[in-house]
Amino acid sequence: MENNFELFFEKNNKTIEAYKKMPLQNVIFKISDSKTDDKEQILLQIVSLNKVSTKLPTWCNTPKILFPPSIHLEQSSSEIAADFKSKIVSNQLLIDLTGGYGVDAYFFSKRNKDVIYIEKYEKLFDISSWNFIQLKSNNITSINIDCDTFLNTFKSNVDAKEIMVYIDPARRDLNNNKMVSLQETEPNIVTLLPKIFKIATKVLIKTSPMLDIDTAIRELNNITLIYIVSIKNECKELLFLVEKDANVEPKILAINIENDTISEFSFYKNDEVAAIPNYSIPLIYLYEPSASMLKSGAFKLIATKNNLFKIAPNTHLYTSENINIDFQGKIFEIVADISLKQIKKYIIDNKINVITRNYPMTSQEVKSKYNLIDGGNYYLICFKNQKNITQTLFCKRLK
Repeated sequence: MENNFELFFEKNNKTIEAYKKMPLQNVIFKISDSKTDDKEQILLQIVSLNKVSTKLPTWCNTPKILFPPSIHLEQSSSEIAADFKSKIVSNQLLIDLTGGYGVDAYFFSKRNKDVIYIEKYEKLFDISSWNFIQLKSNNITSINIDCDTFLNTFKSNVDAKEIMVYIDPARRDLNNNKMVSLQETEPNIVTLLPKIFKIATKVLIKTSPMLDIDTAIRELNNITLIYIVSIKNECKELLFLVEKDANVEPKILAINIENDTISEFSFYKNDEVAAIPNYSIPLIYLYEPSASMLKSGAFKLIATKNNLFKIAPNTHLYTSENINIDFQGKIFEIVADISLKQIKKYIIDNKINVITRNYPMTSQEVKSKYNLIDGGNYYLICFKNQKNITQTLFCKRLK
């Protein structure tokens, strides 16, 4: 297969390089008019280069990298997310049981002595293995096998305490419906764990951000750390570190990655239960927590740990007289307390952003009703206050 890939690039690399920055319609026209037998594959490479230029810049900037069908690119980690994962694990041997397109395995190889990449689908395996060579990842061993068979046959001289297993199980639901249980994934991580613990003592599990954290805690008895990972305030994935024989309350870390800065908010569930926040009417500054913090459910601790007042028990907005610039999330300066009927007095060309929290209408419904368009640095923030009365603030975003 390696020779076939080499031959493909010998024949077509100049074409790919020449066409990759052209508009897609021009590329389709030029390729359809050519005599090559590789039209479909050339088009796939060019489309992929443009589609994942931000998500996978290393792949896009490395010569002779092959891209798989788009579904595998969509399911793969971004480089930012994969790099974060690699920073939280360091072992003598890391085994990636669901290798996919190999992005995670590549970044793991930078901080672990050796990596074993497992992928059951032959075509995807061949592409990723070829790419590891182009990326000069010399400490990755690739094995084309399903993870269950691998676990039944694996033998190693490495102590189990020095082995970390990583698994990114896929949803069973092809319609992308909400995954409410780890037993609905493929492979079924709950039934697979006993086999994994025969060869390793630690497992890092990646799941969809839609997974319910409390359900996962009930299904996995040995969780020690839970990472909620957002990139630029968009929740991307949940990570569960499971350790053999562990019997502790898991620590939850809400992570937001913005450019080169990693912001972390950590807590234990029991601390959230015990927390007693103070409440206040809106003061000078208003705070909206990051996607990771909202996913974490630490609504009371967000107030107490950041020295903020909460607006209302079921309204997850916060306020203060003195700015907390290190807050993980959006920070606003309150300009005016207004009625939505007055909004036209405050905006130009109907342009303003809208946020709703614990409010009868969604942000989209508010925008539709008042003919508003997203844009600019000013926000309408609509919510219910401590008296359960709707309130609207006109705010300027500071962060």
